[in-house]
Amino acid sequence: MKRYGSAFFIFASISILLVACQPAPETPAPASPPATPTAFASPPPSPTSTAVPITPTTTPKSIFAPSETIDANLLHRVPAGFVSALPEGLAMDVYQMAGLPDTDEGYEPILAALGAQSRINALTQGRYYWDTVDLAQMELDNAALAPFGYRLASRPVGPDTGARSFTLYRGDRVILDPITELGPVSVNHSGTDFALLVQGSSQFQLVRKDSLEEWAYIAGGITHSRPQFLGDDLSYVRVNAETLTATPSTPGLGNSLDVFRNGQVIYTARYFDRPAASGLIGFWTFGEHWALETVGRIVIDGQDLNAVNGYDASYEFHLLGGKPLFFFEQAGKLNVSYDGRTAVLPFQSVPHYGCCSGGMENPLQMGDQLMLLYASQGGNWFYIELAAP
Repeated sequence: MKRYGSAFFIFASISILLVACQPAPETPAPASPPATPTAFASPPPSPTSTAVPITPTTTPKSIFAPSETIDANLLHRVPAGFVSALPEGLAMDVYQMAGLPDTDEGYEPILAALGAQSRINALTQGRYYWDTVDLAQMELDNAALAPFGYRLASRPVGPDTGARSFTLYRGDRVILDPITELGPVSVNHSGTDFALLVQGSSQFQLVRKDSLEEWAYIAGGITHSRPQFLGDDLSYVRVNAETLTATPSTPGLGNSLDVFRNGQVIYTARYFDRPAASGLIGFWTFGEHWALETVGRIVIDGQDLNAVNGYDASYEFHLLGGKPLFFFEQAGKLNVSYDGRTAVLPFQSVPHYGCCSGGMENPLQMGDQLMLLYASQGGNWFYIELAAP
């Protein structure tokens, strides 16, 4: 099965082949600020259309039959000493694969082969692994929304698609339905407000404690440019409407973006799109810090890590266990950084920034504490579960 609406990569023999795809359109900044948000009274107004309440269903913790052995035709466990050291707070399970990753089925055959030995079994399981990702996000969001009296519920879309739609409630009142895509909830430092960006049937909506508004500053999708709290200030990325021209030091066409905090620009950058997809990879906040990733480059609190630390490239920023994690290449070696500590990894590459519907997303974060990924070394492929237990 193929994951809908995600970034993907294709394995061709041992090399990676990026295929053309249609990227999610980047919405330029509107000429004027968005319309005044709709304020919620307490309780909020009833929706204009009646939605049938959705009762969350209880799903088993594992869809795979428990097994004591691993399917040797697919992979085998690599001894713990294969990875000599990891940053404190990280755990890694490594399995060498007998062949190439399955670009059609994604992680599904691997997870079935591992059975109960996979760390994914700690999560509530969906029909497919990407459904598990959505359920894990909903559970995290519900934990953050509960103090404000909000909750999310979900239902499958079709009997065998793995797709899922969501409904947002405040108390017993429906606020939004249907929701087709969820972002993570961001709560301000004082714990008095939250920001949740969702996609409905036709537009993006920003939900806060007492308001709901259409959100226009979208570049690539929710995962790329959702608004978040930086301390007590709302922060977000806005891609400028103009396309920049080449300079002697930066050949090719490029875009510019601004990072905003409380309505004021705090950082401006130039970046370049991939041949068939957005070059803005993501924006995150954590505490009083923020991170921005464009192709091959991570900036934290305004500092370009490549320039400051001499990295050849930095990519795949994630918040794992609430702490910053990313990969970087330096002096011909692949490294991982977690919460400010780094370690060299025994792999040649971690495929990333792939596109499109012919493969699987890599790496893939599942919930708050688990990441699945493929890596290669010397013609061999490895399946890895990276966790912040």
